[in-house]
Amino acid sequence: VIDPLCTFVFAGIVMFTTLNMLRSNINVLLEGVPDDVDVDRLRAHLLEIKDDTGASIVMNVHDLHVWNIAPGKPLLSAHIHASNAPVALQKAHYVCQKYGIPHATIQINGPNDPCSSKVCCREY
Repeated sequence: VIDPLCTFVFAGIVMFTTLNMLRSNINVLLEGVPDDVDVDRLRAHLLEIKDDTGASIVMNVHDLHVWNIAPGKPLLSAHIHASNAPVALQKAHYVCQKYGIPHATIQINGPNDPCSSKVCCREY
């Protein structure tokens, strides 16, 4: 009687301690947004990027994707339209660092540069 009871107790402890890891791994496999990243707030911060004079230089942020490649290793890709590409890129990477995203792939287009595909610029 004690052996089966101990087995069930041990199985319960193992299940309880691994559920969080299982949920995290499923989120990685499904390329879900990390729990600690608020994508809407991140987009808002990217849109607020200003140059050294205080002028807003980001006109649009779209195709913003954030996902985990492994638990605790988030990645970002985004398409940003900005009037000052070098400054926007530098500050966008800084914003990503503040959100705990060490690796970001950001495509910057100037105000007069069309997208290579009209589909990518369509707002959804």
